[in-house]
Amino acid sequence: MNEDIKSAMDAVEREDYDEAFRIFRPLAENGNALAQSNLGTLYQLGLGVGRDLVEAIKWLKLAVDKGDGSAAHNLGTIYLSGSPQIPLNPAESKKWYRKARELGFEVAEPAWYE
Repeated sequence: MNEDIKSAMDAVEREDYDEAFRIFRPLAENGNALAQSNLGTLYQLGLGVGRDLVEAIKWLKLAVDKGDGSAAHNLGTIYLSGSPQIPLNPAESKKWYRKARELGFEVAEPAWYE
């Protein structure tokens, strides 16, 4: 793990989400999958930035394209939860949970989702 990613993860641990966002953003823009996944999660939860599920989906999909299973899981959660910005879509949710499992993310689908 490079020093910038470590610094950003340390900021998340301290709950300094503004700092984490500041560090993750340029790394994500430069193609770092871990930064893309974490940036997507910050947008998803509205931590260090206003909650924006469209932006979250953009970054999470980029991370999934690079093999990040946790990003696929978070996409599944977005579509399972639904919001005014992103409608509830169980089929899309299931697709992303399955992708998370394919990518080795252990806690992928809720048990009742089978």
